Amino acid sequence: QSAASFSGEEPTVIYPRILDRRVPNTGSTYFAYTPGFQLDIGRLFTSRYTEGTSLYVMAQIPVARDANNNLAQGTSFIFGITRSLQVVKPRS
Repeated sequence: QSAASFSGEEPTVIYPRILDRRVPNTGSTYFAYTPGFQLDIGRLFTSRYTEGTSLYVMAQIPVARDANNNLAQGTSFIFGITRSLQVVKPRS
């Protein structure tokens, strides 16, 4: 279609049969290996501030990818801190 949906103009149909033919330069295939680790800070440092706290790090490493001559994602890194809270005290 030739007009953006927010422009207020009625879009002009460029080719009505585009729905049943493959477009060769769209889409991609991506397969990755994701190693990582999580470290429990509460077990390393005993404190009420570190109880239920952990750090995590993961790397997403591409093993196979086919981006159809478009931009391809490289290695990605994810890291962060998590904190678990116990709302209800369990009965003994």
